[in-house]
Amino acid sequence: MPTQDDQRVVQFEAEKADARFWETLRDVHAERAEGNKGVTATVARNIAEDEAGAAAAAAKLKAATERVAKIERGEDVGTIPKPMTSKEMSKVLGMTAAEIRRCQCVAELGEGVIPKVVAASMKRSRRAEYTAVRAMLRRQRSARRTAP
Repeated sequence: MPTQDDQRVVQFEAEKADARFWETLRDVHAERAEGNKGVTATVARNIAEDEAGAAAAAAKLKAATERVAKIERGEDVGTIPKPMTSKEMSKVLGMTAAEIRRCQCVAELGEGVIPKVVAASMKRSRRAEYTAVRAMLRRQRSARRTAP
């Protein structure tokens, strides 16, 4: 039959484990909250940049449609504009050439494909994360077994 001291030891270990669990959960939530604050700031910055980009594009669109209308009326609009180079397009879009090619590939897939691409990407990301966690855990367990 366990003594009172034995019961205290078991209680003590159980309470320490409970405290570790709640400490870990607190830390997880705190880290997620901090991460979400960073995401919020990034989203706000992206919104401001995109709104400015939309306004600039709207001005260019207005000028282009006015030139089209002039041509349709038989008016002269000056010189023929040269097409944008890949470098110019990259600069205007704020994207690398590889990012532009990826967008072109997605566009070629057609409408309605984005949700499927996102779902497939998330599935692969989860698998990669699980694989990484298992590999790290195996290394950690192996290191514990070989430690003196």
